[in-house]
Amino acid sequence: MLRFLLQKELRQSDVGNLGRVVLPKRASEAFLPNLASKEGILISMDDIDGLRIWNFKYRFRFISLFTMFFEMHSGIGLQSTT
Repeated sequence: MLRFLLQKELRQSDVGNLGRVVLPKRASEAFLPNLASKEGILISMDDIDGLRIWNFKYRFRFISLFTMFFEMHSGIGLQSTT
């Protein structure tokens, strides 16, 4: 059974050859698995139409003592349509 977890509008920093999407901290903590280490975990997500499964490495990075962000790496570059 699929369940809608979060929605994120892609920004310029989310598309390109890095293959990553930076997620809001609150949504990540509320809807995705807890991360015990900086190395992250592998997770799979179904696309909204259910026709494709995306495999991600989900991890977090500390920017400073008070700031961190969550990343999901797909291993492929996301392409901008603009």
